[in-house]
Amino acid sequence: MLYTTLLAYDLTRDEEFIDLYNMAHEYVFNPFPDKENSTGEWIQIRNRHGERIDRVVALPVEDPYHILRNMILIVEMLEHAAKRGVNYGVIMQERIVIRECRGSSD
Repeated sequence: MLYTTLLAYDLTRDEEFIDLYNMAHEYVFNPFPDKENSTGEWIQIRNRHGERIDRVVALPVEDPYHILRNMILIVEMLEHAAKRGVNYGVIMQERIVIRECRGSSD
């Protein structure tokens, strides 16, 4: 959803897609990264109240492929946009993918 909303904005310049991206970003990066442990794991499933559910969703292994793939696509899109002179950092208040991928708080 993060990549899709940025792509939709890139294609249409409709700022509603930036609002949708920001809402999705808050939803994705607030409850799912495991902030209680320093392992950097992704919590696969939570209940409607945002509480962790410890059970196997599909496979008993962690599979971060889709998360990582989306982050790579976003980084590539931002790099191409920068070459075209489009500054997503300004549009999105400088809080997008690179910081999340690095795991830093700066």
